[in-house]
Amino acid sequence: MPISSRTATVLAALAGLAACSGGAEPRNAIQVSESDSAGVTMVTISGDVSDLPLWRLADLPDLEISGAAAPYLSSIGEVAFLSDGTVLVVDNQSDELRLFDATGSVKRLLGGAGQGPGEFQQLTTLTVTAGDTAYAYDRRLQRVSIFEPDGELVRTFPVSYEDGGYNTRANGVWAVDSEHLLLHRSSPYDSASSVPRPRRDQRDVVLFALDGAGHVRKSPIRFTGGYSVDFDTGDGRALFSNRPFIAVSSGRIVHGPAVDYDLTVSSPNLQPVRIVRWSDWREPLTEEAIQAARTLVEASLEEFRAARPVLIKTIIESTFSPNVLPSFLPALGKVVLDENGRLWVSAFRPTTDLWNEAEAWHILDQNGHPLARVRLPTNARIAAVREDRVALIMRDSLEVEHLRVFRLLETSPD
Repeated sequence: MPISSRTATVLAALAGLAACSGGAEPRNAIQVSESDSAGVTMVTISGDVSDLPLWRLADLPDLEISGAAAPYLSSIGEVAFLSDGTVLVVDNQSDELRLFDATGSVKRLLGGAGQGPGEFQQLTTLTVTAGDTAYAYDRRLQRVSIFEPDGELVRTFPVSYEDGGYNTRANGVWAVDSEHLLLHRSSPYDSASSVPRPRRDQRDVVLFALDGAGHVRKSPIRFTGGYSVDFDTGDGRALFSNRPFIAVSSGRIVHGPAVDYDLTVSSPNLQPVRIVRWSDWREPLTEEAIQAARTLVEASLEEFRAARPVLIKTIIESTFSPNVLPSFLPALGKVVLDENGRLWVSAFRPTTDLWNEAEAWHILDQNGHPLARVRLPTNARIAAVREDRVALIMRDSLEVEHLRVFRLLETSPD
């Protein structure tokens, strides 16, 4: 991958076509090979991602839901397409779930804040199965709500599981299909760790395969989770931590720790069927990158320094402690899976600014072979993808959020 260009993209973010078939067949300078390992197809990619053809989105959206007009979406959360062009949208601030028609007008309010049937307190995942049945998981209420395509509530059921004697809320629950659910939770942190503070508050990702009623089908699988910074007076976000990804659509599950370019494609029962790896993707965490990030973090906390100078100093020193910093940057950021099995994959960026994804994404086909790079508009992040429609959450100069759906164009004037 292009180390110098991606590092530049990382620091800028902090500041503010058919598939290959068969074996090692080149697409431009990209090489792809496949092999079998105990019934699992291993896909190995090499080459520079910048050699992929560049795709972009249409200049104008086909659909827009403006945060500056009724119903005044304030903080857009989960988004999901239905097959007829309607869109489900979660408002994180109001805990409301709405169905919008293909013109962007409100078709139905499925539910708002509360604890009763069809009410929510913290919707964290939203998936749509074949037939347009929607599954919404509320982390605070620990329950799944199922809706018909017209928005009518079918039923709800609770989800909470023990693993090794430790009971915890699920971070997310997805519908893989009508008979399979996927539950994600994090392992507990060992508070008795002998590593001195500041230290990594490291956790594992734990995935459970459930049946359609929410009952566990088999023992969970685990892989390396992300970490926060544990220091003497609290904990905080780790800028350079890996952010594990989980993507679900149309009977497929894709997951991984994002430390390396390593994506596992699994069946609904969490049985691996394909593993995709791209070599030479990670890059070292350089002193230059650390100092650039530190300068920006310090600037963002400057207004609080006068009121709480000791705490601010502790946060900064802990965030950039050698005990916490990794030797290499994680490889991947967010991963999105569409209903055709294509994977949208983004490069890691050590930032809490989610609005600078213009050059971050590329697409793999359903076999895990590279298709293209994708250029997004500025001040946008991907919310959902279905066929050639891409839903972006975009923020204007007043920091008002808008949802816009663009067509993907497989050509670019560049």
